[in-house]
This record gives sequence, structure tokens and C-alpha cells, in this order.
Amino acid sequence: MHFGKSIEICNACVESCEECITSCLVSNASKMAGCIQACRDCSDICSMTARFMSRNSKHVNRLAVLCAVVSDMCAKECNKYDDEDCKKCAKACKKCSLDCSTISK
Repeated sequence: MHFGKSIEICNACVESCEECITSCLVSNASKMAGCIQACRDCSDICSMTARFMSRNSKHVNRLAVLCAVVSDMCAKECNKYDDEDCKKCAKACKKCSLDCSTISK
């Protein structure tokens, strides 16, 4: 199976999460701790999922399920904040969640 577009979507989510973390740390880390933690988890699972897709791992479907759940949770957390990077991250996470949901079926 070829995962080219899905890999791009996961990697874009990683990038947005990392940008969001940086923005949250600069803004007010103590009030945005939930967002930072969600983005850290999401960035890690998206990165791992992209790597599993790249090697066409037999475990990619199961990992995509977890990636979809974590990405969706991150999108919900990021949407709680008015920060521009948080909103951008929420959008990327939602897109990743929807994409990974289709892979896992």
C-alpha cells in the first residue's frame, strides 16, 4: 500500500504541533500546559505513524487507530485557545485524525 499523502499529512501535523508548543511556551506555559502536553503526544505519535507508513509496516493500521485518537484529542485541546498557532495546530490535527481513521479501517 502507498501512503504518500498520509505521510505528508502526519508530518504536517508534527510541524504544527511543534510550532504550537513553542508558541504556548512563549505565551504562558503554565496556563497552556494541557495544550503543550497534547501537542507533545500528538507530535510523537504522528512522527512514528509516518515512519511506519514509510516502511509499510504490518502494524500501521493499528498505529493509525491510536494516531487518529491522539490527533483528535489534540485538536480539541488546541481549539480551547485563541492563539493563532493553536488554531493552526487544531486544523492540522483534525486533518490527520480523519486521514488516519480511514487508514485504520
